[in-house]
Amino acid sequence: MFTRVREFSDADFRFILKQYGEGISANFVKFLETALRQISNPFAVEAIQRILRDEIPQSGPTHQQMRTMSCEKIGITPSELVSTILSDSTQSTLKDYFDVVCNQTLWRNRDLALTTFVRVIGESLVGVVYKTFTEELVRRFGVTESDVEFYSFHWRHDEKGGTPFEGGEIGHTEYYDIALADLLKTDDDLAETIRVADLALGIRNKFQDQFMGMLI
Repeated sequence: MFTRVREFSDADFRFILKQYGEGISANFVKFLETALRQISNPFAVEAIQRILRDEIPQSGPTHQQMRTMSCEKIGITPSELVSTILSDSTQSTLKDYFDVVCNQTLWRNRDLALTTFVRVIGESLVGVVYKTFTEELVRRFGVTESDVEFYSFHWRHDEKGGTPFEGGEIGHTEYYDIALADLLKTDDDLAETIRVADLALGIRNKFQDQFMGMLI
């Protein structure tokens, strides 16, 4: 999808932003909280707590308010956003997210599996997606990165090696790396981590595949 993002019409690109936003982003806190309540590793707990606190800062707009303001810059009103009808594929993706984090028998080491899953699907992949969105928003609509701050902000902070949030020393992905360094102890652990990461990538790819039909 990312290599062909310029081929989408403006209407289709706005549709993609709404499905990502109202489907994935708007449910991020609930998804992360669901994982957090089941994790006991102190490094993983600290990583997730830090990220959740960043989502709703003590001052200034919440991240979802930032997304709404960014979308207004390209003609998507707040009322249009909140009334978005999620596609069957988007709803299926959300179900898959919660099925994975709530499954009690899927993984041998649940702390490791849950930490890996939320790291990949909630941070690493997000950095890649929002980098593409930011660049395309700037190119397509003539806005600046500061106009669409929700997307540029998350690109910079969530990608591997991303910039720290205010008051932090490292990016979100790196907080997870500290936890994984503590959790990864055996070859079996590494093999399970790879399986979880592949699962996360597969779920996200399936979600994104729905948009390719618009180009046929």
